[in-house]
Amino acid sequence: MTSPILSRRAAFGLIALCMTQRPAWAESRLRLPLRLAYMRMDSQGFVFISSHEQGLWRALQGRLGGLIEEIRPIQPGNRLGIKAPETDSGASCALAARALALEAGFDRVMLYGALSGRRSYEAEGNGLSRMFASLRSEHGPYDPATGEAHLLHVDGGAPLLSLRTDAAPASLLDRVTGARRPEDDALAGLMDGFEQRVLDLARGAYLSERSIAD
Repeated sequence: MTSPILSRRAAFGLIALCMTQRPAWAESRLRLPLRLAYMRMDSQGFVFISSHEQGLWRALQGRLGGLIEEIRPIQPGNRLGIKAPETDSGASCALAARALALEAGFDRVMLYGALSGRRSYEAEGNGLSRMFASLRSEHGPYDPATGEAHLLHVDGGAPLLSLRTDAAPASLLDRVTGARRPEDDALAGLMDGFEQRVLDLARGAYLSERSIAD
């Protein structure tokens, strides 16, 4: 058995970018209110963000009120399902996301993705082997779904914040009925984590200003 098609190492090589920076440097650039672009990716590069998912981001903005001034998706080059050649890995996706966000007038971009937990199996190369590998992948047990997100500044450097989450694996009933998609649960966990981090940042700024006033 091989690792999932979209592995954390292959698809999100973002933590390795300029990690010599001090944490205080990142905190100083995570200013409120946020003007935020967001992009979703998988192992093939950027992917289209559905209207349903965009609604989840808008709901997050509503819950955070004035802490998020603007939030907007950046779709993959207005070419649905087509991968730009510069997005062949996590690190190059980060570079491309920064460039696209800057072009759209944003100084920060959230790059994120979620995995279903579906396993991938090696095939020998003949048709029968590929068929059995596909059947094992489709009907065999799933690993827990996972999600990962990194908030990047367009100027480069280490992520301003990073989030990871997981969700219970898909059961056979989930796969048959489609009633539950564990990757959606993982995505919800990312949004909850991001909301909490923004609230923590706002609380810290408030307490700092209050102490100065006192």
